Amino acid sequence: MVWELIKVLFSERQSTYAASDNEEDMMQDVKEESAEVDTEALPLIRRAEFSCWLQECVSHRVQEDVSDLNGSGYLKHLFFLLTGRELDSAVELAISKGDVRLACLLSQVGGSTVNRDDIMQQLHLWGRNGLDFNYIEKDRIKLYELLAGNIHDALQDFAIDWKRFLGLLMWHHLAPDSSLPVIFRNYQLLLDQGKAPWPVPIYIDEGPADGIVSNTKHSDMLYYLMLLHSREEGKIGFLKTMFSAFSSTDDPLDYHMIWHQRGILEAVGAFTSDDLHALDMGFVAQLLSQGLCHWAIYVVLHMPYRKDRPYLHFTVIREILFQFCETWSSVESQRQFIKDLGIPSEWMHEALAVYYNYHGDFVKALDHFIECANWQRAHSIFMTSVAHSLFLSANHSEIWRIATSMDDRKSEIENWDLGAGIYMSFYLLKSSLEEDADTMLELDSPESRNESCRSFVGRLNESLAVWGDRLPVEARVAYTKMAEEICELLLSGLSVYPDRDSQLSCFMTAFKAPLPEDFTNKVLTLFFLIIAPNSPEGIEKLCSKLKVSHTDIKILMLAWKMKAERQGYFTKAEWRRALKALKVDTIKKLKKALPELEKEVRKPLHFADFYAYAFRYCLTDERQNCIDIETICQLLDLVLGSTFRDQVDHFVDYLKIQNDYKVITMDQWMGFYRFCNEISFPDMTNYSLELAWPLILDNFFEWMREKQA
Repeated sequence: MVWELIKVLFSERQSTYAASDNEEDMMQDVKEESAEVDTEALPLIRRAEFSCWLQECVSHRVQEDVSDLNGSGYLKHLFFLLTGRELDSAVELAISKGDVRLACLLSQVGGSTVNRDDIMQQLHLWGRNGLDFNYIEKDRIKLYELLAGNIHDALQDFAIDWKRFLGLLMWHHLAPDSSLPVIFRNYQLLLDQGKAPWPVPIYIDEGPADGIVSNTKHSDMLYYLMLLHSREEGKIGFLKTMFSAFSSTDDPLDYHMIWHQRGILEAVGAFTSDDLHALDMGFVAQLLSQGLCHWAIYVVLHMPYRKDRPYLHFTVIREILFQFCETWSSVESQRQFIKDLGIPSEWMHEALAVYYNYHGDFVKALDHFIECANWQRAHSIFMTSVAHSLFLSANHSEIWRIATSMDDRKSEIENWDLGAGIYMSFYLLKSSLEEDADTMLELDSPESRNESCRSFVGRLNESLAVWGDRLPVEARVAYTKMAEEICELLLSGLSVYPDRDSQLSCFMTAFKAPLPEDFTNKVLTLFFLIIAPNSPEGIEKLCSKLKVSHTDIKILMLAWKMKAERQGYFTKAEWRRALKALKVDTIKKLKKALPELEKEVRKPLHFADFYAYAFRYCLTDERQNCIDIETICQLLDLVLGSTFRDQVDHFVDYLKIQNDYKVITMDQWMGFYRFCNEISFPDMTNYSLELAWPLILDNFFEWMREKQA
């Protein structure tokens, strides 16, 4: 109905026909001819189209009221037909009932106002002459009142919807040549006076939706369209209310229909406004909640420009790209649609770069930062998150590809020579030292070799100072490996140096390189931070270097400190977490830290968490939630043996001889720790079977009592 009304009220009209007393005939003539004529006829043609539209809108309500009569009350039947302007049906019904005079009156409805005035005068004459109206059916009197244009008197004891009331006002009260603005303003005046039904939204008018509470302050979109058509120049203060969700739906967050209606009305020139951003942003939010980022951007692009917010479109579109990157980037059709909308690819790449950087996929983040020409950020990620990983995994070709892709823009990158330039210099220098025939740098003499190495070592040290804490430990390892390889190549050719001073100069260059203090520390650093002991064999090697047994509780405490998730496997992230917490970076320091770690774990504040962790650590499968008795006995001895020796020994003895339990659950495991802390042992005088102890502890208690007896 809304779309049809927009067409009726706001589309352009062309016709060769002037006003006609019969609106249906006029509409038929308009359909048959389509030539241009006098514009004075156009308001009447628009009125005729509106009348037809209104008839169609209310026809179903008329049929519902007629059906409720169940064939009785023929005068009421006529009245209902008139509320929907079904004149032909009304005349035929009157004739079928033998009421010819009434049929004649009905046949003249909507014509000249002379007939209407005659009927009104007749009613007044009857009243003045003291006619007893009790001898005339009340429903017939109501029909006469309606035919006379007295719609309020005719509607006494009748409740009709607002659209039919508007129709009665137009068809029976106002002059046949009244324009639509006049009709709408009369209705609005009656509405303000409380003499007309409120134009409630269709979802209330046609029957409240589930959960909706009727609120007469909400008006129907059809009513607002009429106001828009009849408004005086510049008076559009009702637009914000008109384009609220409640004007067309009971869902306060559903903007899709009114947004399209607003667009059509603006397109046909019904109004222009740059003050409806709440509608635009509401629809954008609705689309985003449904994952339709591309359509949300489409809506933003169609928002009117405002001088007080010149960068609104720019800001909102970038926010959508950044905040909903995962959504639009995962659907190829959305990505292509956004490109087709003309959104700069740099914006999309920047959003993807930030997204991948946040989620730790630094290689992809780096590629997208390069694509969006954010050279400084790309260089920073390359140095702090990507280069060292590629270097340590021997992916040197990828390092060269990335570095050379930024080389043309190095003038725009801060500390290029102390960043990606370091890696490029390393490969060039290494090739030269290895006497690669394809190298771009030729080092002819031993002195030039040493000078090139000294320069490289100096840049390495300066780079470490400049980047500082921004470089992770792995990057420092990569620097160490670069320094080792260059120094090894430099020192491997000492035999070609002619004198002792030249050889000493080479050693001095090596001494200044960022190398570890000793070989053992170097191996340990690589072992911990690059080849972390992510296997049982690796952990055994670690234990041998720490000079502790792999079954020592200190290793379990170390696993607790690093929050290791899988028994026998320590990941790189877990190692970094533990080493950072313990503030160690060598085997010597780690060995010294283990006693202090044990003291920390033994504190009551931490021991309960450690005790629970020990159980979880022994679960070898994600679906496993219990541990076999043999393993539990060993674990109890390891974790609690030094603190609760008597309790552990007796409980282990009980577990080995009982046959009721094959496995122990976490609840039983934690229950025994509580037992050790709360129950006096071995007398157990404060133990109660009525308390919420695991059943296995009740059995253990009974076993102890029998044993003591």
